[in-house]
Amino acid sequence: MRIPALRHAESIPIGPSAATALLLWSLAGCAAAALREAGIAEVEVATLREDWRGPRDRAERGIRAAVDRMGRRWSRVVVIPYRLFGFGPYAGVLEGLDYVDAEGLLPHPLVSDWVAARATATFCAAGMASPLGPCYAAHPQRSR
Repeated sequence: MRIPALRHAESIPIGPSAATALLLWSLAGCAAAALREAGIAEVEVATLREDWRGPRDRAERGIRAAVDRMGRRWSRVVVIPYRLFGFGPYAGVLEGLDYVDAEGLLPHPLVSDWVAARATATFCAAGMASPLGPCYAAHPQRSR
């Protein structure tokens, strides 16, 4: 099954228009390649920061238009927020449109494992016992 996806980026410090354009270009390249490889038919990338004032209104209109346009072309539109957890306020932004929401990057077992390993390494480097596991787990190359 081929479905489109709208990938969203937020909470990345965005300054002048050139920086925003570079961010969009970078995300679009990465997202498009990965999602197309997974069988996604169309990918569009947008930025929307929750702390924007004027630019946020334009960004919301653009994202709504993209989801609406994709919804008319495809049987399903998937919106993937580029955030760590949850869908954020975008249910309100996309109210009335037909789409499937994908949660953020968490919870994912690999992210949880990475956080636990980094925390264990930090405890062990400080000479403390880690409540998350033995110190050799943070440095598997070292002998037990």
